[in-house]
Amino acid sequence: MKKPKHYAAELLGLAKRAEWPDNCPDALRAIQAAGSGDSKRAEALSTLIHGGFYPEAFFSMRCAVAIGNGDLVKARLLLNDLQLRLGTDKRVAA
Repeated sequence: MKKPKHYAAELLGLAKRAEWPDNCPDALRAIQAAGSGDSKRAEALSTLIHGGFYPEAFFSMRCAVAIGNGDLVKARLLLNDLQLRLGTDKRVAA
């Protein structure tokens, strides 16, 4: 069974392939905090992200908070949706 740090690593990998990581350092910090189980820090950092400029970054914060809270079912669903949004889901590319 996957642990929160595995989901955070997957989310971080998606973030690094997207266009927004350099412009949203708080998003990356929130993802890393979620992976270490620090849900309070992940949630606090996620409030700094604004969806208008980088909606995927804002959307990924919901996933980071779910990971930090240990809600791995919700995290998996959000990761799948984020993959679709970023066009990295192999089922969509085929």
